[in-house]
Amino acid sequence: MTANNDDWGRDPAVMMMRQVFKAMEEAQSVFLRHTGISPLDPRLGTWRQPARALFEKAWPEASRRGIDVTAERAAVIFVHCLANRIMRDGYEVADDALPDDPEIEKVVREVTP
Repeated sequence: MTANNDDWGRDPAVMMMRQVFKAMEEAQSVFLRHTGISPLDPRLGTWRQPARALFEKAWPEASRRGIDVTAERAAVIFVHCLANRIMRDGYEVADDALPDDPEIEKVVREVTP
């Protein structure tokens, strides 16, 4: 398939998800830099899996509450979910390492088991 024939890549839903994943990667990089956690830290895999599960609860809940979940806001949700999992392992995360979004913070807190 040539780039000119990429109907999949022109699908608005696919384009949106690509934007979401890109925003999540960028937000995670900034977050890790602020926390001093190496992107190669082997614990990241064990933190990301439950963070993703929490993210999959938080995003639809945020939408249900009328929060406009843009790609950037989805990234904020993911970073808060990742921070939640990291802190559960006893790692300190400074408040200034997290994006300031009280609505998202509340949603993540409320969907956390």
